Amino acid sequence: MVRAEEHSCRSRLLDIARKGDTRCLRLFLDYHGLALLWSWMMDNTSPNKLKIQILDTLFALPIQNKTMLKDSKVMCIVEKWTKPRGDVMSINDRKDRFATIPFINSLFKLLI
Repeated sequence: MVRAEEHSCRSRLLDIARKGDTRCLRLFLDYHGLALLWSWMMDNTSPNKLKIQILDTLFALPIQNKTMLKDSKVMCIVEKWTKPRGDVMSINDRKDRFATIPFINSLFKLLI
C-alpha cells in the first residue's frame, strides 16, 4: 500500500480495505494503517473523490478512541477538510454543520 502512488491504485486499495472483516481492519490499525492513510491525506493532488473514500475507510475502521486519531495526525487533517476555507468556526459550529454526514459526526463525538 505504501508504494501506491497513483490515485486509481489508492482508490482500489481503499475499496479492498473497506470490505475487509473486522480482524483484518484491526491488523491494519496495528500495523500503522492510520499513518499510511495520513500520508495519503497529505497529498495535495488528491481529488475529492479519493478524500471521500479515505473518510469512508476511516469510518469502517474499528477506531476505539481519539488518541489513535491524534497520534497518527489523522484528526488534524479531517478537521482541516471539514473547515470551510477562509472561515473560522469553533468545533461545536462544525459539529452542527456536518451533523448529517455519519463519519464526520462520529469523529466529532470523539473530539468532544
